[in-house]
Order: sequence, then C-alpha cells, then structure tokens
Amino acid sequence: ISVWFVAVRAPLWLDETGTYWGINAGFPGIWPRQFQTLSSTEYAYLLWASTKLIGTSEIALRIPSILAMLGAVYLLYRAARELFSRDCAILAALIFSINPIVAFAAIDVRPYAFAALAANATILILFRLRRNTSNWLAALFGLSAACIVWFHFLFIVILPALALCFFVLKVGDHKVVWKQFGVALATFAVAFLPV
Repeated sequence: ISVWFVAVRAPLWLDETGTYWGINAGFPGIWPRQFQTLSSTEYAYLLWASTKLIGTSEIALRIPSILAMLGAVYLLYRAARELFSRDCAILAALIFSINPIVAFAAIDVRPYAFAALAANATILILFRLRRNTSNWLAALFGLSAACIVWFHFLFIVILPALALCFFVLKVGDHKVVWKQFGVALATFAVAFLPV
C-alpha cells in the first residue's frame, strides 16, 4: 500500500481540479455543476462532506479515495477468503494493491476507488450468495451492483460478468435461484433509476 503514497503530495491533475471545482460552490452548487465535470454526483457529495471535516489540500482531497481503496483491498481479501486459503487471499490482496491502475486510483481525486470498493463489495456478496437462499442478500447484491454504476459509468462493463457468475456460482434449487435473481434484478432496476 505504500506504493500508493509516492505521488500523494503531487498537485491536482486537470480532471481532479474539475472535481474540486464541482464541489467548490458548496452543497447546493454540486448538482448544477455535475454535468460540466462529468463526475459522479454521489462521489461529489462524499468529497464535499470530506472537505468539511479535513480541508481542501491536495492530500485532504485524496484521503476519501485512499480510504475507499483500503476498503476495496479488504473486501477483495474477504472475497478471496470465501474461495481460497488465507495465504492465497493475502496474495490476491497484495497483487491487487500493487497494480499500477489501483495505485493510481487510490490517490486520484475521482470516483474510481469508490467504484472499485462497490465492485469488490458486490463480488463478496456474490460469493456469499453461492449457498445462501436469502432474498435480502439477493437484494443487497442488486443494490451493490447498482452502486458500482453510481460511482462511475465505465464500470458498467462488469455487470454482465456479475450476472453470469451469479448463475455459474449458484448451487441449489432452480426455483430459488430464479427467485433470488428476480429480487436482485428488481432491486438493481429501482436503485439504477437515479443513474
């Protein structure tokens, strides 16, 4: 994780500056500016709240992404633990952490780290759904899948893979599988409406 902090004190890039400009007008100014910055509205409100607590320096603006990526690493470890031994799960988390794309997203003042956090949460829920018949867990799967797209539209490409994995990993009665998929799909559709 220390690889992430190499450029943490660097000045903001142009798109990061646009993100700061999107929240600079305060809470009521975020919504009108979101279409000009092409940033996630949810991320903008989270970043605005963060600036009220810790300030607007370059490092302070990067802290929410760092925390989100730390959460993503932890959730990836937990998901890998569902399938593999502890050592393999640690190795998966380490490889994920040193990936240059992950290292860049961890300190970027953009919503990539939050999208990775939502994606890893969805994967963990998917692995937990393998042998579970809970409709609540299926609804949480649909909600977390929608959260991926809330944070960044580019991450929508993971959704077909998640749907396919749902059917590949799911074991048990076919009626239960289709009922859970229906619950997940309905929850996803409702949660996706704001997007």
